Amino acid sequence: MTTYHIIPHSHWDREWYLTFDHFRVRLVHMLDDLLTILEERPDFESFLLDGQTIVVEDYLAVRPEKRAQIERFVSEGRLALGPWYVLPDTFLVSGEALIRNLMRGRAAARSFGASMDVGYIPDSFGHTAQIPQILRGFNMETAIVWRGFGGEPGQESSEYRWRSPDGSDVLMEHLSNVGYSAAYFASTPLDEALERFDEFRVRIDGRARTDERLVLSGGDHHWPARDLPDVIARLDAVGGSDYDVAFSTLTRFAGALQRGARGRDLPRVDGELRFGYRWAFNVTGGVYSSRMPLKQANAAAQRRLERYIEPMDALAVRAGASSQQALIEAGWDLLLQNHPHDSICGCSIDPVHREMTTRFEKLDGLARGIEEFAWRTLAPDAEGEAGDAQRLTFFNPSPFERDAVVTCDVAFFKQQVVVGLNPDVVPAPPRPPVEGFRLVDAGGSSVPFEIVGHEERYGIAYSRFDYPQQSRDEIFTVRIPLTALPPLGFRTLRVERTAAFEVAEAPDLTGDDRSVENRFVRVEVGERGAFQVHDKTTGCSFGPLGYFEDGADAGDEYNYSPPPNDQVLRSTEGAHIEVEAVSGLFERGLRVTATWPLPSQLTPDLAARTAETTPLVISTTALLTPFSRHVTFETTVDNTIRDHRLRVVFETGRATNHHHADNAFAVLAREQHTYDPADFEIEVPAAVAPMHRFVTAEDDAGGATMLADGLPEYELKHDSGGVLALTLLRCVGELGRDELLMRPGGQGGWRNATPEAQCPGEHRFRYAFLPHATGWVEQLPLIHEASESFVLPIAWKAGKRSAIGPDSSFLRIMPSALVLSALKEAQDGEGLVLRVYNPAPTSVNGQINFGESPVEVRRTNLEEHDGERVPTDGSTLRDTWPPFRIHTYRLRFDGASPNGREGAA
Repeated sequence: MTTYHIIPHSHWDREWYLTFDHFRVRLVHMLDDLLTILEERPDFESFLLDGQTIVVEDYLAVRPEKRAQIERFVSEGRLALGPWYVLPDTFLVSGEALIRNLMRGRAAARSFGASMDVGYIPDSFGHTAQIPQILRGFNMETAIVWRGFGGEPGQESSEYRWRSPDGSDVLMEHLSNVGYSAAYFASTPLDEALERFDEFRVRIDGRARTDERLVLSGGDHHWPARDLPDVIARLDAVGGSDYDVAFSTLTRFAGALQRGARGRDLPRVDGELRFGYRWAFNVTGGVYSSRMPLKQANAAAQRRLERYIEPMDALAVRAGASSQQALIEAGWDLLLQNHPHDSICGCSIDPVHREMTTRFEKLDGLARGIEEFAWRTLAPDAEGEAGDAQRLTFFNPSPFERDAVVTCDVAFFKQQVVVGLNPDVVPAPPRPPVEGFRLVDAGGSSVPFEIVGHEERYGIAYSRFDYPQQSRDEIFTVRIPLTALPPLGFRTLRVERTAAFEVAEAPDLTGDDRSVENRFVRVEVGERGAFQVHDKTTGCSFGPLGYFEDGADAGDEYNYSPPPNDQVLRSTEGAHIEVEAVSGLFERGLRVTATWPLPSQLTPDLAARTAETTPLVISTTALLTPFSRHVTFETTVDNTIRDHRLRVVFETGRATNHHHADNAFAVLAREQHTYDPADFEIEVPAAVAPMHRFVTAEDDAGGATMLADGLPEYELKHDSGGVLALTLLRCVGELGRDELLMRPGGQGGWRNATPEAQCPGEHRFRYAFLPHATGWVEQLPLIHEASESFVLPIAWKAGKRSAIGPDSSFLRIMPSALVLSALKEAQDGEGLVLRVYNPAPTSVNGQINFGESPVEVRRTNLEEHDGERVPTDGSTLRDTWPPFRIHTYRLRFDGASPNGREGAA
């Protein structure tokens, strides 16, 4: 018999068209009323709190006395929490962030009594391809999704086997086109409720492949309907012997769905869910570039936690430091609070995104403190000691050797500075200027460097037991070429004063007023400010590259939408161009400044760009080092205009509409298509797509990869010979508009003015171009090494001494096509957790070489539950990574941590 599972819920956007605190007032009142209903009506069997746990923490911060009551209802199964901490966007956050979100959410839910084991993702703007593998890593077998899928031939069902690129699959329940709010019956007359339910039954019965029907009864910020048990009883009575109507839970529904699907030939869907434009309001077309500074800040914060703070903490703990895991988790909480879809997608009101910026700033302060205490162990200073820098310690965050040019500061004590009223302290006279110094490696040889800055400024030496010591220091900013930096390890150089500076020899890096080259590539700039790149390895040339394209945007925070009469302009055609050489021994480049008169804004009717123009000044520097296989571009824009989209364009010359884009735990194959807008009544498919680190286009002649630093939106222009466009800014003035060319179905959100979404002021962008041979899978080691070198700079610390050897490595991963995702302390303190994945469609036989031999290695799932033991050959672990597979290991070493936990020291 068919069963309709009615599940009451409230979809709770933590911040959106109101601020978090404004919504929390509503949340407190809603949960107060819900708890009262659950107490007074035992027949109100359960309530779904949107698949996230943070809402309960937000509530208890105001109502701490309600914790015991919530724990009772959770333990009784009447209040469903988890599995997420927050409901995330899945394209704009890292794969590691998705794992931490589930780990944090499930742990928090269990602290209240239980976590829901269903992958409930009802409102994300599409779904990245590896979600099934991630859910399976947490022992979840069912996903509930809505956006990003449906309405196309072969998508008529509500049940599917959704498969990740690695082959992991989950049973997917796809919501109807009216989503999660069609069966809300609060204040609905009973006859009307019966009529609406019959209409909804017709809508979902025709799609179902089993006897189980999901009926979500709720909506955005909706209160529980107190009389829902009465409505359900009446609906069930009307059903009689034809069907059952049950007050249910998502866990109960998922279990029944799994049983009902056994043995059935369900349709299969593979990979990412990023279409469905005929099915429902997807509102995905422009969120990858709305409020681009937020995307940049998020990418930087993720990298900092994943690739610097957690590994350095783990290595410091191995060296005898106390664990900082609790502080790191506090940092993850701050970051995850910026990951809900209305937040990181940039589609909320201005005060919401100002608060997001504050969270990023708070995380920066926390990160600085954690790094400081990790460095105290790895490269310690004496307590409160001021004085000359005696050591430079460098940290390579990549699991392979790197050659890098590092810019850092070397400080020499000049004079003590007296702070406050200290009449008894008389500082000594200032020391004479530094006449010279050298940097010395472990073998006693001098390491060349170039001085690129020299100034005096204040320094400070902190103490745990006294006030900080302020000093006036003489600072030399130096650029150092470092070769064969140890993988995931350290190099230390001594600083020695000398009577004079040694003269460094010029490396294989040359240039003139219009060109720069090393042994790999040559870069030239043309009269109109575009670049040409010649790959000396393959003999291929590429260009024009790095020029700018600007068009109007009459859309909103959800969708890019041009006006009916758009003007798309190119910097090569209308800008005044100035070119200058940027000289240096170890870094050279070409700086192009374009002063570009552009239409100031849209006309009042939003139909065209104004005749009035305002100069937009864009300065771009193309840079090479002696080691660069890629060309780095650094662009500064002072945004003085409104209602526009600014992109940088790379004409790669690759004759293809196929490309490969880096996403969470996979490099995905995509094909570019064109669509007739007349075929879409709700939303026209966006030409742009999301990426994380890079996108690659190739043909038989060669390949080209565009690397991006926190810039997630690109387009491979259709039928244009491999032209890649990277969005830098998309500037609009409203949260939601109607009558858009690209969204004819109506408004995607409430009308709110968002002047800060116009992104006024100065912005800085980094991106890069990597030419290479054809065959992207074979070139993946080169692409991966280039992407790591581009977005993961070598960290450094100038100090008095070092607690580690002059060259030390914790681990090396081979081949470099394998990607390090995490090295961290285990959540339970038992050893370290290492996560490595294969982003490609071919199996990889790899190995991990450790600097010291682990006493035990075990596989774990993503929730760090141990599985089988993995044999090692001394300090070497050999394993096979099937296509697109994520492997997670627990590493145990000899010794005990300072808090006595075995294997964490």
